[in-house]
Amino acid sequence: MIIKDFFNKIKSIFAIDIYYIMCLLIIVVVAVSAFGLGRLSMYKDNIKGGSSVSILNRVVNSKNTLSKNYVASKTGKIYYGINCSTVSRIKIENRIYFNSKIDAESSGYILSKNC
Repeated sequence: MIIKDFFNKIKSIFAIDIYYIMCLLIIVVVAVSAFGLGRLSMYKDNIKGGSSVSILNRVVNSKNTLSKNYVASKTGKIYYGINCSTVSRIKIENRIYFNSKIDAESSGYILSKNC
């Protein structure tokens, strides 16, 4: 009875039929759900290593890069500045961090010309 009274009150104020109210509620629920799913899928893409830097990578990098200025891959011979965009392509488990250029070069790595 309460829901029926509520709809009757809305109907008397706005002169809207109950079917229009239900359609409006369905549209609002679908819009909010679509927005939420879109945000969720963006978050999942970031965790899987999508095009943008994920929150998880930022947290891991912030723990590993305390006073670290340079990064290299275990499988390569080139090192990069910590802010270089190429660093995001190196798998986290393959990253090696250096404090200075001297440390990186003494380990046999060469400075990247891109960054």
